[in-house]
Amino acid sequence: MKTIMKILVVDDQSDFRYMIAELLSKQSFLVETASSGTEALRLLSVERFHLVISDIEMPEGNGFWLAEQMTLAKITTPILLMTGGDFSQEQAKLLGALALLHKPFQTSTLLELIDDLSRNFSDVRSQRRSS
Repeated sequence: MKTIMKILVVDDQSDFRYMIAELLSKQSFLVETASSGTEALRLLSVERFHLVISDIEMPEGNGFWLAEQMTLAKITTPILLMTGGDFSQEQAKLLGALALLHKPFQTSTLLELIDDLSRNFSDVRSQRRSS
């Protein structure tokens, strides 16, 4: 039996957060949402997720802060960062993110990334633990 991925979507813009959550729910993922990095970190401390998808630019704990705090807390959940700003893949990967999506992006791009992650889930968790 295939495990259903549980994904945490973090974005301070509620319309965008719910659009992504709805898209993922329609693809049979279990989805929870948070409006800030601090809220996401609180959820990550009490629940297990297979993936975190987080915006970078947010008040109350941005996406870089969240990625750093997850590493410090030894939370090995893979994180995918999103931004409408001028950030690079290298910056995201230095903080342990698997990838960086620039907004606006095609939903098919997001779904392909998640599909790749789900196929390589055990490899992704191992890579994050060793970084």
